[in-house]
Amino acid sequence: MSAPSLSAPNAASNVQDRFLVAQMDLALDARRLRSQAFAAFAADAILAVGTSFKAAVARLKSWNERRATFAELEALDDRILADIGLSRSEISQVASGHYVRDSEAYRQNAIASVKEAANQDRNRNAA
Repeated sequence: MSAPSLSAPNAASNVQDRFLVAQMDLALDARRLRSQAFAAFAADAILAVGTSFKAAVARLKSWNERRATFAELEALDDRILADIGLSRSEISQVASGHYVRDSEAYRQNAIASVKEAANQDRNRNAA
């Protein structure tokens, strides 16, 4: 058997076949890389949505806790508030978490609040 001879048309066809195979390999590589890039983008997008959702839920829980605290403190009468060392004007600060107690002012405020509550009770009983 003799070796196949490479004539000009056969050689050209062989080069074209190799070129087509290289193009197909390149197209497959490009498709694979696009798929990987899209998968990474989709994963990052899902994580970002999840993180945003977690943050929104945390803000909602925090708001609900502040609302409930405010409602519970608002429902108390002035005498009970004075017993725990608060005045009605401090309820919003306590509920929002921005309340800082000044010890001297707290002591004076508590004494005044207790006296005021006692006076209100005396006035109520006298009437």
